[in-house]
Amino acid sequence: MPSFVSFEQTGCGYRAFTTIDAFAPTEKDPEAVLLEAGRLYTRYVTRIRKLRDQVEAIKAGGRKVPARRMWTIGNTVFELAGQLQQLSLEIDGLYDHLERDVGINRKTLERIITFRRYIPSRLLIPRTLTWSRCIEGTRRIAERIAQGQPLA
Repeated sequence: MPSFVSFEQTGCGYRAFTTIDAFAPTEKDPEAVLLEAGRLYTRYVTRIRKLRDQVEAIKAGGRKVPARRMWTIGNTVFELAGQLQQLSLEIDGLYDHLERDVGINRKTLERIITFRRYIPSRLLIPRTLTWSRCIEGTRRIAERIAQGQPLA
């Protein structure tokens, strides 16, 4: 079972912390694990911010954001969670951390992650599908895409 970890910003990155008893049953070096977690979190937060900035640039250009672009943000969050899970860690308050560190509001994060959760591959998403079409009924739309059903 993974231990919960939190992150706080330090200078040019993030530092991971958790309770010391979270490592009691393992033989891993807690300091090394937390250092690696901080490096991972910093790397993924940077990636997600870049993706967010690309989305903002698309909006600023007066264009609609492709749903595939938002799926990619969600997939990056999934990758982060997977990397931390390999260290037997899980972010305590994932949405709170990402809202604070990436600058995407919680409701949008929830929609993005729901969209990614139900669609295993970016290639399943029609190229012409825009994110604005997915905002209302995100789960329903994602399920239809995953099942190969038309989006009426």
